[in-house]
Amino acid sequence: MVAAASALFLSGCGVTPSAGDNSTAEVMTPVIQNAEDIIKLFEGKGLPVSDIKTVTAADDSNQLLGRPGQYTSKLFFYDSRHPKVEESDENENTIEVFNSAEDAKARHDYIKSVTKGVAFLTQYQLLQGRVLVRLDKAMLPDEVEGYKAALATID
Repeated sequence: MVAAASALFLSGCGVTPSAGDNSTAEVMTPVIQNAEDIIKLFEGKGLPVSDIKTVTAADDSNQLLGRPGQYTSKLFFYDSRHPKVEESDENENTIEVFNSAEDAKARHDYIKSVTKGVAFLTQYQLLQGRVLVRLDKAMLPDEVEGYKAALATID
């Protein structure tokens, strides 16, 4: 009974008891509700995010926020190793969170299909469950690895 109550309490805090044993060891699993949670995850992993802008339904240039099958949360950010270029979206990165992994995968596949073979639209796309992170082509492969590692810690 105490173990069940502890598991219930801890799950609300983003802590999941370790599977496969009855010990009290715990594994931290971030609880992701929106794009801001992903930014907090990146910051917690020491990634140099900056110039964060949350997208609203009123200013979503794609007009997809909250629409059926589309992202429920979106924001733009920069990596301070590749700072913001005034009056441009160069070096801009995107986080989109969806209701389901299937919706995130559909968006990933769509973007991949429309940008294939267009050099100036090249991006890194990191898909993890319900989260799609798009990193600008200015990012170096070893810099992208830090974002991949952080995303690997979520379900």
